Amino acid sequence: MKKGQWSQEEYQTLFDLVNADIQMKAFQEKKSKHGMLRDNISWEAISNKLSTRTNASCCVKWYDQLTSPMVAEGKWADTDDYHLLIALFKLDASCEEDVDWDSLLEHRPGDVCRKRWSQMVRHIGEHRNKLFAEQLRAKGQNMHDSLFAKAVHHQIAFLEKLFQDTQDMLGDPDMTFQTP
Repeated sequence: MKKGQWSQEEYQTLFDLVNADIQMKAFQEKKSKHGMLRDNISWEAISNKLSTRTNASCCVKWYDQLTSPMVAEGKWADTDDYHLLIALFKLDASCEEDVDWDSLLEHRPGDVCRKRWSQMVRHIGEHRNKLFAEQLRAKGQNMHDSLFAKAVHHQIAFLEKLFQDTQDMLGDPDMTFQTP
């Protein structure tokens, strides 16, 4: 295993691997077969995939340099980012003033949600001076389009199942289902 300075490729790979792990955990609360070190993130699995750093080194790098200080302080969980984005998308608000921050996430106070959103906006480059809806869209793209593709896929699968059940219940095999 390497020691010393991290390459840009290692930073990016660590960022991608941890975010993929967090995405998965945002929608399921299963324990991995890999060892857990902190916040239910599979550091051993991430270290194995990265292959150049130990699980402890990956964990320290993530919390010291790549995640929000609110996570390290225990005020926020990495998976909350995904829940926050989804809640904001569902609101379809046109500006921050339209958001009822206090009722956005039931397990987090409004001031904490708003503070985390402000931190997230600072890291979206040229979009930080754009309208709220554009910032939200940019952040959603930055936080792995696959997360939203998976959510849409799950919704379509649910609708297809519901449609099939309805078709079976009505006994009409000629009904067709079209995805939006």
